[in-house]
Amino acid sequence: MIRILIVTHSEIRQAGGDVIRTSGRSAHHATLRGLNPQQISQLLTPTVPNPAI
Repeated sequence: MIRILIVTHSEIRQAGGDVIRTSGRSAHHATLRGLNPQQISQLLTPTVPNPAI
C-alpha cells in the first residue's frame, strides 16, 4: 500500500523549520530546511493512505 505524509507550512514553522518553494515534478514541490531528522519524523507521523490510488 502506498502511503503519503502530510504536514502544513505552519506546523513546520512552529517546529523551527522553513519551507521554500522549489522546482520539481509539480507546482506543489517545496524544500524543507532547518529541522533535524527526528523533528521531521515527528511531524510526518502518522502516514495516511494515498487517496489517488
